[in-house]
Amino acid sequence: MINQLARKATSPVRFAALLAATVLLVSLSPSEQTLGGLVKVIYVHGAMVRVAEVAFLAAGALGVLYLVKENGFAFRWSAALQKTAFMYWLLSFLVSLYAMQVVWGGIDPAEPRFISTGRILAIAAVAIAVTYIWDNPKAVAASSIILAAVVIFQTATAGFVLHPTDAIGGSPSLITKAAYYAIVVLFAALAMETARLLLPGGRRPGAV
Repeated sequence: MINQLARKATSPVRFAALLAATVLLVSLSPSEQTLGGLVKVIYVHGAMVRVAEVAFLAAGALGVLYLVKENGFAFRWSAALQKTAFMYWLLSFLVSLYAMQVVWGGIDPAEPRFISTGRILAIAAVAIAVTYIWDNPKAVAASSIILAAVVIFQTATAGFVLHPTDAIGGSPSLITKAAYYAIVVLFAALAMETARLLLPGGRRPGAV
């Protein structure tokens, strides 16, 4: 089933429908007693972070598969997911800047999670730039593996000061949790469509 989903071509109509559904769900998602409607910004930020992390890790796993078996399918999806993860991580970072400004009253450059996010963003940008210049499948696969390792290390070692450990997951409201995880699922579907669009060479992902 996963293989069949991965082999589908990207669809502008499907992407537009998913985007519209995401915007609608975010707009209809419940507010919070303290933050009010601003919590919806947190929904979006948290969802994009989760999706980007999974995409980074999936790209790394497929990078390992390519280096072991030189599987063309694994290479193309590793490259596409790497770029997709970077895009969603960048978007989540930009959203976090707004969230910090309106929720915390300003941007704290010393906040551990802010530093960790910035490091991942910078390393990913450099890795992608290098692989564009050095267009080699093994280099792309290796960079995906390195980025996955960086994400694991940074997220595991970054501390928490202002940033909550799990703001939505710790909510006592089942409706809030359901809305948030539904938003995560929609963002994951959008990321899948984005990755299909970014598949190298414009060829079908199953072709070598």
